[in-house]
Amino acid sequence: MKWLDMFILFFCCIIEVFLFYDFFCNFFDVKMKRKNMKIVCGGTVGAIYLINMLQSNFLNLIFIPLLLWIFVTLLFDSKLGIRFVYFAMAYVIMIGVEFFHIILANATAPLLANTGLIPVSEYLWQLL
Repeated sequence: MKWLDMFILFFCCIIEVFLFYDFFCNFFDVKMKRKNMKIVCGGTVGAIYLINMLQSNFLNLIFIPLLLWIFVTLLFDSKLGIRFVYFAMAYVIMIGVEFFHIILANATAPLLANTGLIPVSEYLWQLL
């Protein structure tokens, strides 16, 4: 990987952790002090980045949800069942968007190779 790819991957990890934090912050109270919260957030970003650097889909599908569950459990105060339901909803939304992006990217790859243009107006028709 080149340095720009690694930077973009790191930035995506930051966004992923922030989205989970922001989602749960709207529903539950934070358990930790601000200083400890920064350490947990930074550690989670670093761990997700290292897992992504291994470039293994299997490891991503197993360990990323586990890390995010630990992140949510450490930071937010709520009952276990309620937290799990909210976690499942948030994770399904996030992984659904990623799979949607993969479908769009794969659908346009042959057209991009042939024409050199990304047919944005064709996305909907390719999905149908």
